[in-house]
Amino acid sequence: MYYFLIFFLLCIGCYISLSIDGHRYEKPFYIILFVLFWLTAGLRFETGMDYFSYQTTYEQTFTLSQAAKYGRMGDFNMEPGYVFLSSIFKSMGAEINMMFLFISLITSLLLFTSFHRYINKYKFFALLVYFSFVYFILDMSGVRQAIAVNIFLYSIRFIYEKKLFKFLILIIAACFFHSSAMIGIIAYWIFNKKISSAFIITSTLFGLIIIALKIPLMHLAVEDILSLFMPDVIINKLVYYSDVDIVWALNIKVILNIIVLFVLLYNRENLSAKFPYFNIIINSLFCYVFFREILWESADINSRINFYFIFGLVMGIPLLLDLVNKKDNILGVFVFITFLCFYQCNSFFFLRSIWNPYQNYLIFQIFDLKGSGKERFLEEANKL
Repeated sequence: MYYFLIFFLLCIGCYISLSIDGHRYEKPFYIILFVLFWLTAGLRFETGMDYFSYQTTYEQTFTLSQAAKYGRMGDFNMEPGYVFLSSIFKSMGAEINMMFLFISLITSLLLFTSFHRYINKYKFFALLVYFSFVYFILDMSGVRQAIAVNIFLYSIRFIYEKKLFKFLILIIAACFFHSSAMIGIIAYWIFNKKISSAFIITSTLFGLIIIALKIPLMHLAVEDILSLFMPDVIINKLVYYSDVDIVWALNIKVILNIIVLFVLLYNRENLSAKFPYFNIIINSLFCYVFFREILWESADINSRINFYFIFGLVMGIPLLLDLVNKKDNILGVFVFITFLCFYQCNSFFFLRSIWNPYQNYLIFQIFDLKGSGKERFLEEANKL
């Protein structure tokens, strides 16, 4: 029920932003939601799919003095930026939860400042979609990629301003926390282009055929093309994921994503005139939809790549509100977005899982409570 409360507050924020008399409350409510996003992820205890693996890694991380003595940060392979950050907190004698609190502060700042800049008019709706589609998987679990993804989101301003050097600096920084951020480099040369509507439609329909007929395009590309010039260690990993990973086939969400893309595409001239970042949003959404289609063979590869393009969807869905004028129609779109988001994330609210019930670090420490996280983690692992 705690997550549902946040969802409800997000909906209130969305309503306030649409209300003529509500604009005076936007700034304080935005700050309240920032604090909730920050502390919910930052103070989670034994909550999230990757919590215990990060805890184990933290325990194996050397302090800075140990690292200087042994010439390494620990006996494991992980991106150096995250390991160095862990070593700093380990050197201070802090528990991993204090590091999570710091990381959540940074990622939340990047998220909230980015939405305020890119889509200020509908920033509350962008937060609602982000909370429903991304927050639980990244902020509440995949800490390293949460850092990388939010750095990438922040870097979009430099794509728009055509400041390549600053953009590359941020992408390199993101790669120090999650190597998948390297995919973000292509964004600089794609996002600022006005890709023709005909190309977007044709490519999307091509991708729809790939996923509908379950054509193993990724498997063929890995074995017949990439294997000719990429190292065997990378190829073996890609083959492994495409062979045994969870398949992410065609479903209603794919169709809805395509509908949102085509509706925004149909209204691109009107929206481009109102929103400076619209061209970047529509290109990001196109990449998200296209990769979702052609990478259907692997949910893991698909999600890792598409978290860098999902902001096209996160900021694109709220723009549907700008396509209607009458109060009743606006209310209808508001209800549609709310229902879509609730459908996406309601399982986190009501079903027992590694995310639910939510456990707060401070409460469990103050009252010396025993968490149920390990038990729930085993339950979740057995479902896979």
